Amino acid sequence: MEVKEWGLEVLLIEPGDFATGFTGDRKVIASLGSYSSQFKAALHTIETDEMGGKSPDLIAKKLFRTLNRRKLPRKMMVGAWDQKLAVKIKALLPNTLFEYIIRSHYLD
Repeated sequence: MEVKEWGLEVLLIEPGDFATGFTGDRKVIASLGSYSSQFKAALHTIETDEMGGKSPDLIAKKLFRTLNRRKLPRKMMVGAWDQKLAVKIKALLPNTLFEYIIRSHYLD
């Protein structure tokens, strides 16, 4: 809305997990105290998901095709089917149930 008067369109890209250099270059610099074990468990899952993710070329190809459209969508989800599904399920489930599912994925 803020840039429409200048003829600009904005596209929000919502990427899932992709196999990039982020995982190997990640540096943990905070001391987390009693939260440390939960953080390590979640980080392990995140890094496993990232390393098993799709090639970032997928985002580039999809973005290229999207930018050549006459009109841009407002949002574009790119990633594995289960990650896209999670976004849609979140809109349907009560927050507490969705949080339980996400928590079990990252901490169990």
